[in-house]
Amino acid sequence: MGAAGISRSALGFAAVSLAAALFALAGVVASRLFDAGVTPVALAEVRAAIACGGLLLVPRARRSPAGRRRPGLLFGLGVALMLVTLAYYLAIARLPVAVAIVLQYTGPALVVAWVALTTRRRPPLEILVSLAAALLGVVLVSELPAVGTSGIDLLGLGAGLASAAMFAAYTLLSESAQRTYGAWGTML
Repeated sequence: MGAAGISRSALGFAAVSLAAALFALAGVVASRLFDAGVTPVALAEVRAAIACGGLLLVPRARRSPAGRRRPGLLFGLGVALMLVTLAYYLAIARLPVAVAIVLQYTGPALVVAWVALTTRRRPPLEILVSLAAALLGVVLVSELPAVGTSGIDLLGLGAGLASAAMFAAYTLLSESAQRTYGAWGTML
């Protein structure tokens, strides 16, 4: 339990829930901005600047790592973050938001597949069931069945799939960076 009587897992669940809600809201806002003439590249630049500026205000994020620095890892993580954001915004600009979200959220399935391939072990049944439930949840919450798939833009589809691949790469690189830089330092 924390100082205020809240467990770390409850706090983590609340943080993940808030992040998911804000992510969905950001997708809708991005779609409206694109309709108003903002380009995906311009929005990605502004998003990165706001995130960086906000994280610079957090003292923990600015701490230097205790161990060896890994600039190549940070560069790869930065490129993956840039590409996941850009690909996602391109997908939103060319597809219904629901379709773009579902495509990007196939990224965790790619992470599970990557881990299974590199460890040469089948994921536990709990992971596979959780993954299926999460993907089904994203499909239902995004109302993908109501949106339909007729007239899907192929460039948008490619961007959505690229955002999933970059989301997976970003996730795996973040896990590695967190061991060196901590959670706040990795986010910055």
